[in-house]
Order: sequence, then C-alpha cells, then structure tokens
Amino acid sequence: MNFGGWSSWQVFTLVFCIGTALVIGIVSRKNKK
Repeated sequence: MNFGGWSSWQVFTLVFCIGTALVIGIVSRKNKK
C-alpha cells in the first residue's frame, strides 16, 4: 500500500493518533458535565 509516498504504517499511525485524540476529547467532554 502506498499513499503518495506515505507508507502504510505512517498512514496507520496518523489515523490511530487522530482517533485516539478524538476519543479522549469525547470522553473528557462527557466527564465535564
């Protein structure tokens, strides 16, 4: 798999980091009620 010079592990790491950040943001919002 190749995304314009990006290797698959770079894309996976980027998606994983963004997904983790979104989950943390949603959870922290729920806890702040």
